[in-house]
Amino acid sequence: MEEKRVASVFIKPSLGSGAAGVIALRRHPDGIKQVLYSAIAISGQQLFNSKKIQQYRQKEDIQLIIDGVLQQENLVEQWLPKANVKHKTYDLRIVCLDGEIIWRVVRTSSQPITNLHLQNQAYCFESLELSAAKVTEIDTLCQNAMRLFPGIRLAGY
Repeated sequence: MEEKRVASVFIKPSLGSGAAGVIALRRHPDGIKQVLYSAIAISGQQLFNSKKIQQYRQKEDIQLIIDGVLQQENLVEQWLPKANVKHKTYDLRIVCLDGEIIWRVVRTSSQPITNLHLQNQAYCFESLELSAAKVTEIDTLCQNAMRLFPGIRLAGY
């Protein structure tokens, strides 16, 4: 994070589902204060999936969680601000089959992690009332991503 000058990231297990092991980490520009959001809970020195977003600010707790999660292969992505709908942030889950969009859902949350397994709410994609041009842009982005993986018939974004 320091090397890339990125203050906020998501760390996601390469193999996983239901937000298990997902971390949203934000560091203050002072480099000292930080906050971590995750469904990971701590019991003693053991970590487990609580299926409820926890917020951590203590350096020791944050380090314990990061050390535990980084024992497996992960993806790290910059935490970009999400759009809002009905006073909650949202992201989209879009599924492509054979290059065609077959499913779209809006996932909302009052926390940074929007996975539906965490009791977050789903809304119908059409409820966003996006312009046809924006929908085409989103669909094209997903279809172009799908083309990067020849031989893969089904993918979710």
